[in-house]
Amino acid sequence: MLKFVICGLVAGALIVPACAAGPFDVTPSLPQDTTFALPPAVSPQKPDPWKGLTLGTEVFATSGLGKGTRSGFGAAGFVGYDHVFDNHVLLGLRASAGYLPGMIQGGPAGYNFGMLDARLGYNMGRLTPWVALGGGIAKASPFAATAPDVDTSLNSLFADSHKGATFTRATAGFDYAVSSNLTVGMSVGVLQFHGNGLDPANP
Repeated sequence: MLKFVICGLVAGALIVPACAAGPFDVTPSLPQDTTFALPPAVSPQKPDPWKGLTLGTEVFATSGLGKGTRSGFGAAGFVGYDHVFDNHVLLGLRASAGYLPGMIQGGPAGYNFGMLDARLGYNMGRLTPWVALGGGIAKASPFAATAPDVDTSLNSLFADSHKGATFTRATAGFDYAVSSNLTVGMSVGVLQFHGNGLDPANP
């Protein structure tokens, strides 16, 4: 008996709308010239003025090639700007300044340096391999190689009247985006000094 009642209710639910379209049609009618307001326009999203700007620090190890050279560790701070095109190609500039350990035995313990790199890469999502070419200037540092200090390096680099030496650097590496605000990376490079300004005794 219960099964029969349930089936009847379902059938009634299907039949009633068909009957309601007959003499009991209550569809509202609208005046001929009725107009409807358009939905509000969606304002375009404003571009992020900080997109592409990078700030960070780097720590590196150096090793001289040839007799009379030595190894050491250095550090630097950097600021840069990267632009990724629609085809995923990345172009960027990065300015850095910091401390470079001395690589010549008998020479200064370390150097203050500042440089500018141009970067070319390919954005693969989180992973971005890249190559870079840059150059800069280095001056003998007044403090020990075991105590790198970016602020002291900047002051000594631009305030010291010592001429210093120029250098060029070629680098290859990759960056990995841990999150939208944090990226880590690794790279290897070759640095070549030009001139004799690395040693204050031989300007």
